[in-house]
Amino acid sequence: MYQLKNDHLRLLVTDQGAMLTSIQSVTGLEYLWQGDPAHWAGQAPICFPICGGLRHGRAVTRSQKAIVLGRHGFARNSRFDLVEQEADRLLFRLQSNSETLSMFPFEFALEIQYRLVDDYVRVTYAVTNPAAEVLPFFIGGHPAFNCPIEEHLDFSDYDVRFDQEIATQVLSNCEGGLLSSENRVQLDFDGRHLPLKQELFKDGALIFDQITSKAVTLTSPKGSHGLELTYPDFKNLLIWSSGTNAPFVALEPWNGLATLIEESDIFEEKRDLQLALPGETKAYTYSMRFF
Repeated sequence: MYQLKNDHLRLLVTDQGAMLTSIQSVTGLEYLWQGDPAHWAGQAPICFPICGGLRHGRAVTRSQKAIVLGRHGFARNSRFDLVEQEADRLLFRLQSNSETLSMFPFEFALEIQYRLVDDYVRVTYAVTNPAAEVLPFFIGGHPAFNCPIEEHLDFSDYDVRFDQEIATQVLSNCEGGLLSSENRVQLDFDGRHLPLKQELFKDGALIFDQITSKAVTLTSPKGSHGLELTYPDFKNLLIWSSGTNAPFVALEPWNGLATLIEESDIFEEKRDLQLALPGETKAYTYSMRFF
């Protein structure tokens, strides 16, 4: 376990998935969901090289190479190497190997950096293509937060506030973990303030694709603590809880989506695909401010 600490926050990060396991204020207030198998054992995994799932867990490249991946890919279950550590920064790396190539036939180097700046945590994903062919991939964050953050409050006391008005329709969740862009779900809110209710998540995540808002705040008018997530490098935002009356909510910036029922199973034809040219590095940052 690795630690970053300043006058505002204390972070703990494990090399298993290079995942955050704790975000506490200096007074000991825990913001990050601590994982509970009764609801969801995860905390803040990275989604790579896919976000969501493939149809039947499979796809094929244009050159007819097989891709076989579980939900959200393998990075979250992989052990990363710690390659740099400073007082305010941790840098982890995962490189393609025989195991990853058996599931995803592309070479890559994936780096995850955590930087602590005052009351901010800045998370950067960098994907480098060391090969001579183009590297296609998806990437996203999946941090989940205690909700309520303050013990005397309830889940339904909170809302998610967008920094600008957004469309109030989301993609619909279909059988087998697929999505539909043609049959959208209308949400009942004003496009700026989304009151949290457990029933919102009975069919899965709320998927705001191509979202214009690039900052959201999780807060309660009855409390004094919350957080702000900014994600300028990401096209989509998912808001999710397990649908089991769990006391957490995940705010997930993604470049990518689960397979749409309207899509083919050719990997390079999927929506929001990211491409790294030979020798190129693509970097994506989101920030979390805690108060």
